[in-house]
Amino acid sequence: MASAGDIGVTSIINTTPKNLSESNERTRSIERDINQTDDGSTVEVAYENKPEAAIGDKQSRLRQAEKAVGDIQGAVLAAVPVGLLQVGCRAAQECVSVEFDGWSDVVGAAEMMRRMIGLSEAAWVDGVGRVGRYAASAILATVLEKSLRDPELIAKPGGYFRAMVDRAVDGSLHLSKSLYGLAESGMNTRD
Repeated sequence: MASAGDIGVTSIINTTPKNLSESNERTRSIERDINQTDDGSTVEVAYENKPEAAIGDKQSRLRQAEKAVGDIQGAVLAAVPVGLLQVGCRAAQECVSVEFDGWSDVVGAAEMMRRMIGLSEAAWVDGVGRVGRYAASAILATVLEKSLRDPELIAKPGGYFRAMVDRAVDGSLHLSKSLYGLAESGMNTRD
């Protein structure tokens, strides 16, 4: 089928405009788009999502949080050797049938101690996330000891635990003083 009367023209289609204003479409290669709001002002909106940067920021924030938790835990336990916890929390050890010979023993008994004082799992996880596993376990042992010695003194041991965690985060918790007091009063009652 021949085309009678056609002119031999070679078509050349240029898909790239010479400048952006010649085109009604904006390319995403510029990574940003400018939108006009209802009040007439313009807003620049980023379309490119940089997952590498977001992951890096998230990891950086996690490292900072871990460092902060480590600092809090270090401050809480700076003057609390495990031997002091062992001497100060004898009733708690008897109650959970675990000797606090090392920090792993204290942490290992945490789940049972948590249940004994009626602390929710969510509150425990929050406490560990805020002050670290070892400091939270030491605080938990102290709360259990105090509630076993005088149940009327601490009406809500779970709330007492959360208050001690808050004080640890604020830097106003002196766990060693509590444990020295428990150790001393335990020595006096055994005489």
